[in-house]
Amino acid sequence: VRRCGVAATGVLDGKVTKTDEGPLRVWDDPVPGKRYVIGADVAEGLIHGDYSCAQVLTVPDGLQVAEWHGHVDADTFGDILIALGKRYNKAFIGVERNNHGLTTLTTMLHQGYPNMYVQYDIEHRSGHKQTKKFGWLTTRKSKVKIIDALASELRDGDHGIVSKELIDEMKRYQIDPDGSFNAQQGYHDDRLMARAIAGEMITYAPRNRLTDTW
Repeated sequence: VRRCGVAATGVLDGKVTKTDEGPLRVWDDPVPGKRYVIGADVAEGLIHGDYSCAQVLTVPDGLQVAEWHGHVDADTFGDILIALGKRYNKAFIGVERNNHGLTTLTTMLHQGYPNMYVQYDIEHRSGHKQTKKFGWLTTRKSKVKIIDALASELRDGDHGIVSKELIDEMKRYQIDPDGSFNAQQGYHDDRLMARAIAGEMITYAPRNRLTDTW
């Protein structure tokens, strides 16, 4: 049974704390032994620009348990993701590495967060050597993949979404004449993209639990 309601919380000194108001909404607290994933969409942090967003889901059923959404510098967003990840049993985190996401990833790597999505590419110029790249790269092809997967969850009714704002974003999402996916003009898709990435992370989340020493 899922706990109803929303708790407004903030992040202070690397910990998630309850406040009168804040950018983090929590529907379910972490359950000991339960696995979680976080999908993160990173913005520049300008007060009138796009938002950064993190969606926290359960593994393997993909229930939405928390959502962080706000304006923040990309490096500070890394601190927020670490605090969220630690709270949710060292959640497996997939950060979109496009643009400002590299700054967020750098913060998390410097602090040694132990459970992050890594992409392995084949470098043909170096004799088919595998290269290790942290974070999820959104391309035209990979975006179609994760958006189609989310659309399938919505059709099947097993998406586990409880955020009204996320639902509103999905209602204003469209396919452009060139075949690309985008929010309608004047609207945002930060929550939607973070949720789509989080859904993809369920596929890659390690089955074994990390040690409690970190």
